[in-house]
Amino acid sequence: MYSSPLLYHAESSFYSQRARLGFEEKRVPYRKKLVNIQLGEQVEPWFIRLNPHGEVPIVQHNKRLIIDSEAILNYLDQITPQAPSLTPDPSTDDGAKVKHFKSLLKSVEIEYITFGTMLHPEIESTKKRFFNPAQVRAKFDQPQKVMQNYAAKLPDLRGMYEGKIARTQALVNKILDLKYCMNCLQRCDEVLTEIEEELSKVKGQGSPEEGPWLCSENFTIADIYLATLLHRIAFLGLGQRFFTGGKRPNLEAYYERVQKRRSFHRACSYSGSLFWMWVYPNMVYRLKRSFPSIVGMGVVGLAIFAAFKYSDKLKMIKF
Repeated sequence: MYSSPLLYHAESSFYSQRARLGFEEKRVPYRKKLVNIQLGEQVEPWFIRLNPHGEVPIVQHNKRLIIDSEAILNYLDQITPQAPSLTPDPSTDDGAKVKHFKSLLKSVEIEYITFGTMLHPEIESTKKRFFNPAQVRAKFDQPQKVMQNYAAKLPDLRGMYEGKIARTQALVNKILDLKYCMNCLQRCDEVLTEIEEELSKVKGQGSPEEGPWLCSENFTIADIYLATLLHRIAFLGLGQRFFTGGKRPNLEAYYERVQKRRSFHRACSYSGSLFWMWVYPNMVYRLKRSFPSIVGMGVVGLAIFAAFKYSDKLKMIKF
């Protein structure tokens, strides 16, 4: 039996990036299981039984199931009491700041910024759009049909699927609402304005492995939330809108520094690559289902070898 935690994640998942960064910051050895959210693996019955919400990340450890990225980060603190806490005691000055900025960053609705940018050409982006509006719609419509079929065939999971279908439809309705997406962008702008002001008070800039950071000398949950938000903004081609090119120089310097941090490189560097986000997961997913299980591990091993051999020839997205 393995004693290390098992993380169900997706490379492209914003919340999976938070969880992976937490593991790397705490230096907790862990195993990973890739869930292909592009092809709808998160709504397959085996996964719905793990998480009725049909979302990554999830952690399995010592017969426990931890759902939600924030719960995972809190759990990492629990199992590593000897290491600096990601969430310091809120009765301390540093802890109070972490609590405030964590709450502030949680108010940014990244789902609507992400898919709104992909769907609405009115939201200007410096990146070429990977999908047209019809493809974005299909990303949600196809899983809806799959879930309806599962709900009809699996009575024990019907309630879970019906709940997931309703939540997905509510999400889609808001994504289709340009005004709502623009309001989310405005809220993000307000949040980053406050953080820019806070970073201007930080005295000195240490190395990527040293403080000070947003709230303290240590890299906290607030930094995990901020780093992954800036990473997603840059990926979407919204950097100039929010913090690059002199717009918010302290945030720009922060992001440049955090990208050089060991933990961030290990947890998030591949999430800026179309190959690792889309091509590789789809290749592994299809190969696993095309061959008998007896040779499945060999097939996946070959896929990994091919990925490493040729990934350096593929274009990586630069921020």
